[in-house]
Amino acid sequence: MVVVGSLALCASASENTVRLKRDVLGRALGSNQKQPVLLKKAKVQEATPLATRYSGLYNSMADLYNPNEQEPSLGRYVVASFTNDNSTGYADRFDFNERSNIPLSEFKTRVQDFEDHYTSVVGDYDTPQIKVRYRGIYPYETTPYSVMFGADMYDYQGSFYRVNNEMYMTKNGLNSVYGIRNYAHDNGYVGVATRMFFMSQGTAFPGYVNFTQKTGCNLSMSRGYNRTEELTYNVTLAMDIAPFANVYLFDAACANSVDFYTYLPDSPRNEDLAVGVHDYSYFGYIFKDNEAYKLTYDEEAAILDDFIYHNRTIDFATMAERNNFALANNAISVAPYQYYNGEMLPHDDVNPYFKNGYSYVKPEISAMTYLYLNGHKKVTQIMTGQFVDHDAVTANPSAAPTLAAAMVTDLISKNPFYKWHPEVVKALLLTSGLSDILRNRYTKDNYNGGGSEVGMFRPNFSGMIKGNRSRYWIGDNNDFFKNGPIKFVEKNLVKGKKYKLAISWLNSGIYQIANGRIQQDLDLSVAVPQANGSKKYYRSMSYGNTFEMVEFETVTNDPITIEISRFANNGGRVMLGYNLHEM
Repeated sequence: MVVVGSLALCASASENTVRLKRDVLGRALGSNQKQPVLLKKAKVQEATPLATRYSGLYNSMADLYNPNEQEPSLGRYVVASFTNDNSTGYADRFDFNERSNIPLSEFKTRVQDFEDHYTSVVGDYDTPQIKVRYRGIYPYETTPYSVMFGADMYDYQGSFYRVNNEMYMTKNGLNSVYGIRNYAHDNGYVGVATRMFFMSQGTAFPGYVNFTQKTGCNLSMSRGYNRTEELTYNVTLAMDIAPFANVYLFDAACANSVDFYTYLPDSPRNEDLAVGVHDYSYFGYIFKDNEAYKLTYDEEAAILDDFIYHNRTIDFATMAERNNFALANNAISVAPYQYYNGEMLPHDDVNPYFKNGYSYVKPEISAMTYLYLNGHKKVTQIMTGQFVDHDAVTANPSAAPTLAAAMVTDLISKNPFYKWHPEVVKALLLTSGLSDILRNRYTKDNYNGGGSEVGMFRPNFSGMIKGNRSRYWIGDNNDFFKNGPIKFVEKNLVKGKKYKLAISWLNSGIYQIANGRIQQDLDLSVAVPQANGSKKYYRSMSYGNTFEMVEFETVTNDPITIEISRFANNGGRVMLGYNLHEM
């Protein structure tokens, strides 16, 4: 008997036809939707630098799509795994291709060799210049402002601080709830030798020597004091959590003499910019069909998806405030919530759609805002000398992805396994998080009558570094799945324990916006042995999502069997991540 997991299910599927394929909410998405399954063997080509291929100004990312063009072959692949499993007594263990249980020093050497090869093949990726509609969310200011923290800063020891009848979580509270002090900082996860970047509109004055304000392009300039204040808070929050990281803020408003276009950092791999935060859509509003109440995958989502697909940066986006970047499948979208009352802040609580009608699930995780930065802040208008002085509190939703991104910056500073692997980090955060959100007050996709716990779980540093078995597969399209599913076993699980398991994979943004669907569709199946000798199957087989997740409990000490199959294949590289977490 086939038993369906709690997050998703699937009916039968013939070789080339989806029949009642369902999403992770368990909703049928129609029948007889034709999808090609096989891809002809790609030819090995010389790498053409993408910055050269995409020079010029384009009307749409879809203009860059060429169905006859093959990506340059990597010519090699990698399968790697990392284990930190407290229940079975494992210390940190690294495996890389045919080499098992290798020292950390050897793992780092092998990883660096592959990453150097990857960069040599893919080339430098500079974001294509795509025309977008500028609507002036944050207008330019001729009078700049600076921000400085007041001299009366003090260390408030409580977990919450009340301002105007609102409760704000303090640094002390963050350390306790997120495990930042006990599990991150006390164990040396402090952001050493890592670089984190913000893409936004405006300037910041956090007062740290390891902060750098960057100028994106020719229309970058200061904004008003409210925007400056908000960005200063976000950068300060990031540097409190990852105190030894180098943090960069790019003012991303760009234009030539006529058209506005989105700017992202040039060649981030060469600059070692591994983790990014995208707090607002720089030029447009999320396109929403008011009649059907739909959020639609758009140009900026495709731009960020392609940026991540080629560079493999780990990018977070606010699922609120007209942020088109939160619709990017390769990004990790974060819903903001207030810890004190367990409620989500106003955000887009319907799932987005491709323009052809296929939906997918966003956000993947949540994180807190309503934070108090232990002191007062003085905002001074440089030219007039006017200033305001008030409590340094922030309720803006963009604090949520900042918090999550800074925690991941700490993680990769000490564990090289996760660096340049957004697909693994997403699987890790999906499986290791905790929930403080009141479930009866959080509904997902009311328009379709669905409900989901996806997006309700916040990062937890203890869970990020304990009880995980992580893997990744990176290579050309035909390096994997050529002879069927990826299949393996996990041994030494503990009888009677609950586990979460997730996979996540990257897709080309150009393909998605041109075709209205993800490029590859993978499915997940887990066979768990039962006491009577049978097996219980937990399956996540969604359509339209770039992740799958199941939750199960072991009832024996026997190994479980994991099977990852490729349901639809329309080209592109395989960049697949996996995490099994003991709850």
